[in-house]
Amino acid sequence: MSNTGIKHVTWVARERAAYVRVAWKREIHGAAWFYASEHGGKRKAVAAAARHAAKVCRRLGKPITNRVVVATARNTTGVVGMTIVKRQTDRRGKRFARSIQATWTGPDGKLHRTSRSIKRLGLAEAKRQVAAILRRAQRERYGRALPALRRKGGRR
Repeated sequence: MSNTGIKHVTWVARERAAYVRVAWKREIHGAAWFYASEHGGKRKAVAAAARHAAKVCRRLGKPITNRVVVATARNTTGVVGMTIVKRQTDRRGKRFARSIQATWTGPDGKLHRTSRSIKRLGLAEAKRQVAAILRRAQRERYGRALPALRRKGGRR
């Protein structure tokens, strides 16, 4: 069993135990200790911790993938995988164009990116197109689209 998508599984030698916790939507869930003496050794304790974390992820609806899914506070669009980027359009670095960029991991495990120009389409239409691309990619990868980010507190 792989430990992919798990926030934290650590073997603590002093305790002779595996510690596991799952982070999802800025909160820690399912934190637990798995002692080697209770599980019949270090490997079995770590395996039990990984199974526990997978169970917690399924209960929360957190996708377990080989890539780390990071939803940062700097994401101003409110959609996982969608960002506003500024790209250089000339060789001297004096002209820039803004666009909405979508980033996702395909079923093949490779990183994919596409963008839509804000100048050509307008902000609302560019966001709409990129959101549709991301929903299609998420349904293909996870079987359903991921929910939008819920911001806690004010602007940072």
